[in-house]
Amino acid sequence: MPENTAAKTEAFQDAVTKRAQAEINRVIEAAESERESIITNAREYYINFSFDTISKRSAEIKTECWKRVSRANADANRAVLRKRAEMVDDFFRGIRERLAAFTETPEYAEFLERRLDEANGEKTVYNWVIMQMRERDLPLAEPLLEKYPGLRSEASPAIKLGGFILHYQKERQYLDKTLDRFLEREKENFIFNGELIV
Repeated sequence: MPENTAAKTEAFQDAVTKRAQAEINRVIEAAESERESIITNAREYYINFSFDTISKRSAEIKTECWKRVSRANADANRAVLRKRAEMVDDFFRGIRERLAAFTETPEYAEFLERRLDEANGEKTVYNWVIMQMRERDLPLAEPLLEKYPGLRSEASPAIKLGGFILHYQKERQYLDKTLDRFLEREKENFIFNGELIV
């Protein structure tokens, strides 16, 4: 019987060993699976974390770049506008000089008469109308005063370039036919519409 006991013990030992080995293998497989899952999760976490970090930093860099580009663009636009304003001022300074030279010619008296005739077409020139002019243009008003009886002339320091302002005293209205106002309107029109009417 001892043989039988030994065989049974050996069989029991083999069964326990097999069962223990199976359990060990199952635990190892479960541990290996858990390890793979942890590594995969960790890898995904760090990949996502890295992606998020890179995306945020990339967005920050893009934002900073756009800010710099926008600032540079705004600076360039301001520089262009300054240069354009300088060029417009130079251009109209030249026109102002040519108009000033024109007021020294004999044609200027004819120009004043035409402008007064045009003004009379817009609003009749009658008694109690005062024609304001530069002081040095007052001698040119004499033939105009003869043509339009009742019209009076007076010097106005407000007029720098030439022309005249009709002051309708009864209506308290003004009709500005000065070269100063004409040039001012033309400059505004040129700046806003890019057009010049000469």
